[in-house]
Amino acid sequence: MTPGSVSRRRLTVVAGASLAVTVIVGAWLRLVMAGAPLPLGDFGDIRHLHTHLGYYGVLFPLMWAAWSRLGGPAPGPRGLGLYAAAVAVSAVGFGLDGYGPVAIAGSTAVLVGWVVSAWALWRSKPTGWLSTVPVGVLLGSAMVPWVAISAGGPRASEVARSFLGMLLLCALTPTALAVIRARPFPSLGWLLAGAASALSLGAIVGPHRVALLVVGALMGAAALASRAALDLKVSWLATAVPLALVGAGALPLTEQLAVAGVHFLVLGPLLGSLWPRRPGPALRWSYLGLLSMMCAAILLQDLAWDPRLPSLAAAAGTGVALSWLVWLFWLVWRPAVPDNTADLAF
Repeated sequence: MTPGSVSRRRLTVVAGASLAVTVIVGAWLRLVMAGAPLPLGDFGDIRHLHTHLGYYGVLFPLMWAAWSRLGGPAPGPRGLGLYAAAVAVSAVGFGLDGYGPVAIAGSTAVLVGWVVSAWALWRSKPTGWLSTVPVGVLLGSAMVPWVAISAGGPRASEVARSFLGMLLLCALTPTALAVIRARPFPSLGWLLAGAASALSLGAIVGPHRVALLVVGALMGAAALASRAALDLKVSWLATAVPLALVGAGALPLTEQLAVAGVHFLVLGPLLGSLWPRRPGPALRWSYLGLLSMMCAAILLQDLAWDPRLPSLAAAAGTGVALSWLVWLFWLVWRPAVPDNTADLAF
């Protein structure tokens, strides 16, 4: 086993453990919102735990593992150990006290890990989709102080939305598109459109929201021309079309649309592309159906209130969580197979 494959395996272990906690907490929150009499601390604090653990502990380790598979750098054992400890500290801090001192300390260490990884990728002289990803990571990192300052204020959710959008569109999405071997577009154009789109999601609203139309069109075209399996192409298109519609002004950007869109992008095309191994087609299509049902139920709460919608979102969300927990359990007990880039998305 090569050092690179060992590093990728460790990254996947960190991502898998974080994902298990993240989906359990997410399903728990959905059940509480549906009226289930379940014990819960401060709802906002637990939601912060859910969100930050997903980005800190799941998406970034998977992105680093993807960089390694594509010939880029990945954190070594000591760096990954420090990063995993920082993720654990921040998760506990968010769960117990929201944006308190413990969460801030853990998040600061996490941020250092992001900046170091971006510098390492930049020094490796990446090409194609990865060429501007270090800049995307740094742009997202630069927004952290803005998020911290606005926390608890009237614009906290809008700034946080743009921060997450910057990471999703300028770092995670191009990495995932590189993994599925989508044809790269001019990198600077994607970076500018992605950054403008992220800011337009809440932090700085204006006519530059039309950049979402560009991002949606490029994302859809790249997915269609990629070597991904059909269900993965469908999930990318199902993300790209609403983005384009919001950019064109044909679909209003409501709070529930943003929540549904982020959940679909993360749990659908991003995890589907970045996760090293995937189940068979029948299970993948079933999972996509559950995820679509959950996100549709969230979105419809903006359009026509029905008391059954939170329960439907909770039921589907529980199904999504169980799907991942079963798959993670299966991977733990299943005999190891060779690490193969071609197995990433097919």
